[in-house]
Amino acid sequence: MPSTLVALLVLAVLLIACLVIWRRVRSLHKPLGAHSITDVDEAVSTYSKAPRADLLEAVSPKGAFDPDATLVYKRANPAPAATAASDRKGATVDSASIIGLSGSKRGQSYPVVEAGITIGRSASCDVVLDDHRVSSRHAWVGIIEGKAILRDLESTNGTFLNTASESPIHKVELRPGDTIFFGGHQGDQFRFVASGAAKPAESAS
Repeated sequence: MPSTLVALLVLAVLLIACLVIWRRVRSLHKPLGAHSITDVDEAVSTYSKAPRADLLEAVSPKGAFDPDATLVYKRANPAPAATAASDRKGATVDSASIIGLSGSKRGQSYPVVEAGITIGRSASCDVVLDDHRVSSRHAWVGIIEGKAILRDLESTNGTFLNTASESPIHKVELRPGDTIFFGGHQGDQFRFVASGAAKPAESAS
């Protein structure tokens, strides 16, 4: 009986050794380019998560993708560079506000205080926009010497005034009824409204 048990143990050890040798020999003859199902799943998962570089262009170091970066808005006809100042004369106002015309801020009103309000994606802004065409601190609107002033804060995609304007603004005086676009004409739109507004001395330009 003991001899039979020893023989069975020896046979089991020999079978295990043969199995290990067979698996090693098989792995050495694995065809080039062969992948396990796990390898293929990982490759597909990695590809599906990769950003489409032909659709989105983020302001981040080349080769790195930052989901929180400002996306560059590509226009068919690039807009001219923003001018340093505008000769446009705005109205003198007692109080003013901007009202959302599109996007998540549609219908919401934001009073323009004398110290001004900031618009952008950053949570520290007075008006926070969830649009990646908008920069973190995109623009500022305030009242200086009775005039409502719109100032672009060196944003990536620019700030535009009214639909007829093809050039982004740098600093401009506002008039009641003006439409402001942040990040391009397809970006978030706001209407400038004011009370106690006096017409500008010069004709509209």
